[in-house]
Amino acid sequence: MRLNVKLHYYRSFYRATFWRSVLVTCILGCIFASDDLPFERIAYALSRIFPVVGLACDAIFRFLMRKEEFYFYHNGSCSTAELFIVSFIFSCLIGRIGYYIAMFIWNNI
Repeated sequence: MRLNVKLHYYRSFYRATFWRSVLVTCILGCIFASDDLPFERIAYALSRIFPVVGLACDAIFRFLMRKEEFYFYHNGSCSTAELFIVSFIFSCLIGRIGYYIAMFIWNNI
């Protein structure tokens, strides 16, 4: 299958995954912020938690509640492992970029 079509499926899958991952990361960020940790440590921890814990929570949610969604992606010749690997790579990139942006803003205030 053409790469352009697969990229469409990856983007569609990640768009749904992203918001659940952000929600989990924000909840954990509020828990970390309640401790008296410095901002740098919180931002670093969240940049690491976002791709791992957020994606894991989304995977659990999808496998338990929305298993039939995978048929749509399988029709596009995208395996479940392939979808989660690509989502993990996207999340790692976004988490690192978000960390550097947060540190740049924090250091220039």
